[in-house]
Amino acid sequence: AAFLMLAAGLLPVQATAAPAPDSGGYIKPELSIGRAYDSNLFWSAANPQSDSIWRVSPGLEAGYRSDKFTMGAFSSIDAERYSQHPELNSNAIRRYTTLSLSYQQTPRWSESLLTAYTSTETPQQLTPVANLQLGRVHGSELTVHPEISYRFSSLMTGTFDYLHNRYELVGSPDTNFDTATVGATRQSNERNSFDVALSATRYDFATFDTVNSTLLLLGWKHRIAANTVLRLAAGPRSTDGSTTGEYALQLRHGLETGSLSLGYTRSQTAVIGLSG
Repeated sequence: AAFLMLAAGLLPVQATAAPAPDSGGYIKPELSIGRAYDSNLFWSAANPQSDSIWRVSPGLEAGYRSDKFTMGAFSSIDAERYSQHPELNSNAIRRYTTLSLSYQQTPRWSESLLTAYTSTETPQQLTPVANLQLGRVHGSELTVHPEISYRFSSLMTGTFDYLHNRYELVGSPDTNFDTATVGATRQSNERNSFDVALSATRYDFATFDTVNSTLLLLGWKHRIAANTVLRLAAGPRSTDGSTTGEYALQLRHGLETGSLSLGYTRSQTAVIGLSG
């Protein structure tokens, strides 16, 4: 389905100002209003139906910062109004909430936690890719991502992280992805760094339907210029006894008000909402 959207962001006149970056709490409300066009509302190949949509998205961000501890939370709701399909109108077609925590225990040791929850009536927008035949049904995504980082020296850092994703779709089996990763990064000079990561993933699609996968990824990052970085990564993935290659290439150039990037990736993913 083709989807186009124009949006404008607004802030209330009486918004609470954020404090200095070093410490303190802050609250920041936001509001965005957009006009969208969807050429296939129900993801149907036989009978595509289009419509124009007004979307209003209020949100609230709050957090706290200190020398060692940082906490941030964000929540937003999407309300939509359809020109030709008023039965799809909703004051909460999509809800999104995140909570992030980080703690710098010592100059070398740090921990962080990111959690996110999405509830939606358009599960095709979830990641990884949802079964496109689902149409419009209620779906949700829960992400929990703790990470530990240790700096061995000024040039080398080691990390361990665990990623849990849970997807629930009405009329489909629940899906759980769990990935544990241990990795290290070494800065060889001002322009080049190398990294290695070993990941083990368990895909749980339904009862007695699980897939195990292991990935070893080697990476190289090269700073071509002050604002331009090239990254290459490649390695083997073993999934239930079958081995394939994965690789990624990304070229990123920073601008004064944004960035440009060009990339190519070959990787394994899963389709949620299907078993087998």
